[in-house]
Amino acid sequence: MLGCSIATAGGLTGMADFRARLSPGGFGPVVHGFVVGAFPVGCLVGCVLAGRFADTLGLIRSMLMAAISACVGISIQIGTISSWPQFAAGKLVEGFAIGALSVITPMYHAETAPASIRAMVTVSFQIMVVSGILLAQLVIYGTSNIPNSLSWRLPLALEILIAVPLGIGSFFLPESPRLLLSQDREQEARVVIAKLNDVDVFHPTVQDQVQAFHQKSIEAKSQEQLKRCELFTAPAMARRLLIGIMLQAARHRSAALAIATAANWTVNAAIGISTSHILAKIHFKYGYFFAASCLALAFGVWRFLIEPKDRAMDEIDQLYLEKADARKAR
Repeated sequence: MLGCSIATAGGLTGMADFRARLSPGGFGPVVHGFVVGAFPVGCLVGCVLAGRFADTLGLIRSMLMAAISACVGISIQIGTISSWPQFAAGKLVEGFAIGALSVITPMYHAETAPASIRAMVTVSFQIMVVSGILLAQLVIYGTSNIPNSLSWRLPLALEILIAVPLGIGSFFLPESPRLLLSQDREQEARVVIAKLNDVDVFHPTVQDQVQAFHQKSIEAKSQEQLKRCELFTAPAMARRLLIGIMLQAARHRSAALAIATAANWTVNAAIGISTSHILAKIHFKYGYFFAASCLALAFGVWRFLIEPKDRAMDEIDQLYLEKADARKAR
């Protein structure tokens, strides 16, 4: 769904009917920037607020609300007659939903996937994003020659066909064990952990995860109420937060994940709004900027990112607290 939304955010602006209908006076760089940039701006707001939604409503309900919001935003876009501000508003609402999902989905993967397959499950999120981009671009290519508004309304309808199963599927997903434990619903959490790991509810794996959570809870309660500034000043948090910002800007429990993901959409919004102006000035040389970003990212991952494979989340947390050398912790 995220991939389809990214593709349609800019892919529709080249269609003749879209340009003529939404901006009869001319589809210049300013209009193009607002139409394309509205989506990542909405994503930025959505991912910043997603952590609070997840802690208040739970991950599953948050997914459902995001899917509903996405359908509303897409419907606003499909219903656009001749007003690009209406289309941009729809993109803004859709972006809010997608931004929230870009935080909630990896968070859900990290909190539910067994350590042995967590990397594979988490990577599947990005694979689906790229697959969505490819699918949407193929649909856009196939509909681009339709001489009426169906040329751009059909690719948008594809997004609804993805959002609806997401909302329906959320009813069949188990809630995060960590959330259940934080709400003193230990027996339910044990059942979910056992099911996710395909073991008996009395298996040592279940007991270890429950005990690890309780230990962390005791440590947290022994501390004073954290302030937001301690997101940067708490032990080893600044390093992890900067790593998350580095990864997301080039390309998670709640506040740190939201801010790290917000870096992604902040950069996307800036690029979406400014790209048409930059391309008009320096043309293909703009690509050198992205090449340099990829090289900087590769160095940052090699130097600072601790390998999470086959490690429990609490073990990874301890390595960062001990300021372990990322190159040796692989």
